[in-house]
Amino acid sequence: MPIVAVLLSDLLDVFESYDDDAMTIPVHPPEYAWPDWFPSAVLDEASNFVVAAVHGGGGIPAEMAVEQIRVHVGLGDSWQLTPEIAWKVKDEEGMGEVTQVRIAMRQADVRSWTRPQQETALRSAVAVCSGRATGRPPQSPDAC
Repeated sequence: MPIVAVLLSDLLDVFESYDDDAMTIPVHPPEYAWPDWFPSAVLDEASNFVVAAVHGGGGIPAEMAVEQIRVHVGLGDSWQLTPEIAWKVKDEEGMGEVTQVRIAMRQADVRSWTRPQQETALRSAVAVCSGRATGRPPQSPDAC
């Protein structure tokens, strides 16, 4: 399990999910599709970069008392680069407590960029999110 997980969502492709058999109560929060158009190699590179940066900064601070930092990047209609942070969220899969960080990037812009531009943007955004979550700036000469 990496100490930082980067998760992408296509905010323009919501799943229709309901909490009841009559299909009258939508699931909250909504669930979104994986952006299958986004290059997986770009995600892998950004994930590896931020894991190395957090490790380089000493890891997740013990006082955070969480197992992982999860950076959720929503690809939708607007930009939201100021991270929304939820501290010590109980993981639904039994991992323990995690810190969740959410940002959004405008999908039309991200789609129009070259692969190197996508790599730089995702790596920079995720590094900032991880730094804000840990209270430490990224510790890498290649950091944004």
